[in-house]
Amino acid sequence: KKRAKGIFVNTKIKVITNPKVLNCKLDWLDYLTTHKELGVPQGAKILMTISNNLDARLSNKMCLAIRCILKSIPNSYYLIIGRIENEKKIRSLINMGERIRFLGPTVKARQLVRSADLYLNEFPIGGGCVIYEAMIAGCPVVTMKGEGFDDAAFEGSDYLGKDLSIESNSVDEYIDLAVKILTDPKEHLWWKKEVKKRAESRGSIEEYALRHQDILFQCIDEYACRLSRS
Repeated sequence: KKRAKGIFVNTKIKVITNPKVLNCKLDWLDYLTTHKELGVPQGAKILMTISNNLDARLSNKMCLAIRCILKSIPNSYYLIIGRIENEKKIRSLINMGERIRFLGPTVKARQLVRSADLYLNEFPIGGGCVIYEAMIAGCPVVTMKGEGFDDAAFEGSDYLGKDLSIESNSVDEYIDLAVKILTDPKEHLWWKKEVKKRAESRGSIEEYALRHQDILFQCIDEYACRLSRS
């Protein structure tokens, strides 16, 4: 802080601290939300999607994929979190009756995703930060690598990693991976550990602060060198 003040005191640059870093654990409770609280039978496999744009992002192909996954795993339930205008349309497209739960918009999404067995990212346009929120909770994520010209199509794989995303953007491969993760206990455990490890390595608040400190001091040193040569 003293170094920054000394260098920038005669410039118009103002150095401030931004305390708003992404802390997904801030909303966590001391316990997991139970199956009963979520409205699903005990022991059921919970699939989840969270979005503020559900009407646009739950595409026909996405709904077909969800239907196939639910049909492949009889004890699975799909929980949808967020505001949606045309619930009837989505129910009709997935067509799996009471195994679809609309929980509506809620500020508890970060807490609820901790109880999910699998997070399904929408396609062709999916979520961004919510992928990280699921990963930090140790929830496996299935997402397409992304295609086209919309940056939002690639956000899921940017957070998860291209190597774990569906590179071909194939709906069949999306379904197969989801079923494999949910039906193979060793596979599911590996994904839980891997996504959490990746999230923690990329989203450490301490590292976030240190990296910004390093960048700031580097800029200060470069600016000081230019001043000394002038």
